[in-house]
Amino acid sequence: TSMLRCVKTNDIKLKKLVYLYLITNSVKEPEQAIMSVSAFVSDASDLNPVVRALAVRTMCRIRLESVAENFILPLRKTLKDSDPYVRKTAAMGVLKLYDTIPDAVENSQIFGDLVSLLSDENPLVVSNAVAAVIEINEHRTTPIFQLTPSNISPVLNAIASSGEWCQVYLFDALARYKPAEKEDAVFLIERLIPFLRHKNAAVVIGAFKSIYVFLDYHPQPQELFAQILPPFITLVSASDPEIQFVVLRTISLFVQKYPRALAREIRYFFCMYNDPSYVKMEKLDIIVSICTPQTAQIVLDEFAEYSNGVDVAFVRKTIRALGQIALRIEAAARRCVDILISLIRGHADYAVEEAVIVACDILRKFPGVFDSIIAVVCEGLGNITEPEARAAAIWVLGEYSGKIENVEVLLDGFIDSFRDEQPVVQLQLLSALVKAESS
Repeated sequence: TSMLRCVKTNDIKLKKLVYLYLITNSVKEPEQAIMSVSAFVSDASDLNPVVRALAVRTMCRIRLESVAENFILPLRKTLKDSDPYVRKTAAMGVLKLYDTIPDAVENSQIFGDLVSLLSDENPLVVSNAVAAVIEINEHRTTPIFQLTPSNISPVLNAIASSGEWCQVYLFDALARYKPAEKEDAVFLIERLIPFLRHKNAAVVIGAFKSIYVFLDYHPQPQELFAQILPPFITLVSASDPEIQFVVLRTISLFVQKYPRALAREIRYFFCMYNDPSYVKMEKLDIIVSICTPQTAQIVLDEFAEYSNGVDVAFVRKTIRALGQIALRIEAAARRCVDILISLIRGHADYAVEEAVIVACDILRKFPGVFDSIIAVVCEGLGNITEPEARAAAIWVLGEYSGKIENVEVLLDGFIDSFRDEQPVVQLQLLSALVKAESS
């Protein structure tokens, strides 16, 4: 009660401090938090717009159902406030209140007032309203608002006149828009291309994401690659690792649909020695997706270097990537097999195990072509402990038992530990024994 008396002060700093106290202690003393309602409601009608916005922002942060229900009416009033700073704060307040009392907000008809802010003359208000609508839609079976050709103009106008962080919200909304016709998509892409040269990486990523969605509706998407890809790819090497990761994830989606678009820029995705592991993993996926017969040789040489690294997860994924290229590009299979042979003869157990698994896939894909790897697999059996690798090695012993002189001796080592093996190894061993017996 003593602190509530201090709310009536004209000192904004003191008022903020009191509000912070009320938010913190409302959780500790929920039965007394109801006493703060009148103070917030009174400040939400203050003559000073800063005080009104501060009251709205604070009262929507009190996450108590019994208290929050009293804030719906003053919140609806501030959504129509004459000051844009209050309106933009109230737009986010609807989202916070919806998170606390969704049913009460649904029944209050407040969504209509929120949606009306999408046509506001102030771009900050529009961006906050868009952010709130998108978040609320994520928690509802039916959206409260969707962009259509008839109502998209305010959002486009707000993008051109708002700040960079507001643009991020607006791009997120634009990415959910479905153009009605091809001309609409072409127009939107032309409006968004200049933002790919923005200094803020978040704006570039948001613009590219929207363009990527609209490319489905463009009659000739390949004609735009020269404009949209170079500025976006520069973020891979000129940004912080976290930004690189987001960019690489976006590019991964892009190359799934347009794998040849980045074939000539494959060197941009080669891993640096100081790249974090999660960035390297994403780069590997992209390299495999865009690798062509023309670039396979330099990619395999690069992978051969990666395979000698100390990052176990990265080395394993590199070896699997080798196998994917060998299975997809037959001309590169020979070079892949040579790299696998050197890995199996190496001393790193994790590399040996992964190489055996990949060698098994290659032997299945190219029967009778790379039989030279069989003897090497037999030499490395002693270094294999992982179930998947053991199953792959046993498959090789059974499938090529007629070409292996001491196959019975090699299989005996697995028979002795049969009861301790994983089911996948046991099943493969039974199949190998039958094949060896019949051969």
